[in-house]
Amino acid sequence: MNVTISPIGIGMAMIVVSNCLISFGKSEVKKKCYIILSSILSMVGILGIITTRSQFISGLNKSANRQHLDSDFVLWATTKFDFFAVISIIATCSTIIFLLYLLRANKKNKSGFVWGNFSTFVIIIMVINFLAGAWYGFRTINVLFDIAFYIATLSISEIFALYIPLIAKRIVTLKE
Repeated sequence: MNVTISPIGIGMAMIVVSNCLISFGKSEVKKKCYIILSSILSMVGILGIITTRSQFISGLNKSANRQHLDSDFVLWATTKFDFFAVISIIATCSTIIFLLYLLRANKKNKSGFVWGNFSTFVIIIMVINFLAGAWYGFRTINVLFDIAFYIATLSISEIFALYIPLIAKRIVTLKE
């Protein structure tokens, strides 16, 4: 069994690792680099959220034509993916809006619990999102079509979109 990683995947992993390392920097340059890299990741996440379903449908149709899949399987696969996508996208968007609200509401009280643990909240939500995607993806594993890959792609895109509250916090701290 050969496992290959695309150059785009390697590049994204390098950006994520670089972003994590830069996030600990205290200089103005590192803070601005963090904002730029996080903005790139969040834009990639938003684009991923938007395009994953169309890629899923395209891949499913190609597989259905090649393997002569019956319509029941195509319906089952689409239903499985759509169920996860709707719930996870609504949860991710609601979480981003709620975190931005918390950030705005606690902007003046920087010594409070929310402000001090804001990044921890976001990281915990990212981990929960990843675990939910992995758990649901494992439940869809079958021989005919790899639904789990598209669920994982959607989860990773949502994790990248969750950089938005972290960017907002960094911008607020930079302005002061």
